[in-house]
Amino acid sequence: MWREIKVLLVDDDESRRHNLAVILNFIGEQTICCGSEDWQQAVAAQDSEAFTCLFLGKAGNITQQAEALIDWESTLPIVLLDDSELADSASENVKRAMIANIETPPNYTKLMDTIHRAQVYKDHFEVDPSKSHRREANLFRSLVGTSRSIVKVRELMAQVADKDANV
Repeated sequence: MWREIKVLLVDDDESRRHNLAVILNFIGEQTICCGSEDWQQAVAAQDSEAFTCLFLGKAGNITQQAEALIDWESTLPIVLLDDSELADSASENVKRAMIANIETPPNYTKLMDTIHRAQVYKDHFEVDPSKSHRREANLFRSLVGTSRSIVKVRELMAQVADKDANV
């Protein structure tokens, strides 16, 4: 049985933050919204393990912000908004935690799939906490390249890899 989802939405774009919070609340996900400067105050009274997913938008230096949030809660999956991207210098923990990139306004199917993947990711570490320190297997090794197009193809493959469907 799936538990309630609690989303931490960190974005300095107040309009996008509000719009995404309305969408998440509409589909029944509890959302804590804040900017990059005040996320620590917003989550101070919260249990870090209660959060299932982190949506990260324009928040100063995205990579530094993501690393600070991963230091706060190491099992938190990261979903980047719009054209936000991590720097190549991001730590392995941060790169591994990034599970998706969503365009706003989000496509309903992609949003629901991403939230489901975040919950599976989070549950993965609750079952076996020692896995949080292991590097994930490099899936789709035969697909060569690091361009944006190849990365997008890998993301699409990861979305359908655990589904029983023809693609």
